[in-house]
Amino acid sequence: MVVNICVSIESEKSAEAEASPNQTADSPPRKGWRPILGGVALFTGALILLVSNEQRALDRESALAAHLESAATAPSDELDPTLEGKLVHLEGPLLAPAPLRDRPIPVEVRALRLDRRVQMYQWEAQQATREEPLPSGEVRRVEVESYAKIWSENPIDSSKFADPIHANPAFPFTSKRTDVSSPRLGALRVSGAILEGLNDFQVLQADPRVAEQATLGTNVIARGDHYYVGGDPDSPQIGDLRVIYRYVPEGITASGIGQQIGDTLGAFSFRDETLPAVVLPGSHGPHELLAASPDPIARWVSLIRAIALLLVMGGLAVVFSALRNFGPRVDWIGDLLYGGAAVNGALVGLGVGMSVIGIVWLVAEHYAGVAFVVLGLAVIFLDARYRVAEGAKLRSEGRASTQSGSGTTSGDEKGGIDTQ
Repeated sequence: MVVNICVSIESEKSAEAEASPNQTADSPPRKGWRPILGGVALFTGALILLVSNEQRALDRESALAAHLESAATAPSDELDPTLEGKLVHLEGPLLAPAPLRDRPIPVEVRALRLDRRVQMYQWEAQQATREEPLPSGEVRRVEVESYAKIWSENPIDSSKFADPIHANPAFPFTSKRTDVSSPRLGALRVSGAILEGLNDFQVLQADPRVAEQATLGTNVIARGDHYYVGGDPDSPQIGDLRVIYRYVPEGITASGIGQQIGDTLGAFSFRDETLPAVVLPGSHGPHELLAASPDPIARWVSLIRAIALLLVMGGLAVVFSALRNFGPRVDWIGDLLYGGAAVNGALVGLGVGMSVIGIVWLVAEHYAGVAFVVLGLAVIFLDARYRVAEGAKLRSEGRASTQSGSGTTSGDEKGGIDTQ
């Protein structure tokens, strides 16, 4: 048996020597360099993409800021023909070119928005559970549908009621909102999109003269904040209506920036881009106005930044994983790799990418980049600290396990030889 063991060991050594005649125990495998070179190439290309993306974004931001500074101030009370075709900024009252009207109640008001709310007196089904005693002494629960009269702006479907007597009529007309088609900011017409952000409605008090002119074919009464359509307001019947009008008055202060084209505030050109005119309620400077509007270029910058960061992380993850295959090291570098090479590489890549972004910003005198640099270095430091400690722990446990296994094997072999 001793001879067999020796022959087996010698055969294994010979096979290892033949498999790698030119490779020492400490030299890395030839194929191990390929993923390292690939990871370094990916990491380098991603950094170039990240830096160029940030530089282009900062250059555009700086040029756009200078372009906005050149905007001329347009008067709010009259049209200045000398500003034709120029980028202008103005602040003034937001006006309606004509009154807003409604039908069939002929309401008319000088406003930017007119809101009509129609409520009908309707039946509403209400479900309840009633308990009924049985002759056996048990209690039976019975589902009961009852009906109540309520004011509701939404039509209540009575076709599913258990009792067909409680039927709701159809609305003769429903709620509606009307906006002016071409509001004016001072002397310039602007897009009606600004009106979507104006929701400070005021109640329009009912006018008896307007009620008399209604064309509904039934009684219309002005009652404070609403028009009553039906019989007696103090004794409403199913199908009666309450119509409430609210409005956003003109004269609200607003600010805008864009190109003066005739009597319109239109889109303006910047480099090879066409940016829409921006109008907001309140007093705002050119930079505030543009910052509040959606910027499709900024979305692309963010997308490319995210892709570049992922590629940086992936490149270092590949490099760290490949370095681990070069054989164990008994220093902090070995502990760093042993503690989770791929995850560690990705986190270090994230920290490097964030630091690079911060440095590019600082070079362009954007001092918010300090936060990126500090955060990136913190990610690298905390990850390395944790991974080194974790790697040392795992390597120590692995060495203890190996020594325990070796001791057991030696004992078995020794026992076998002594037996012979």
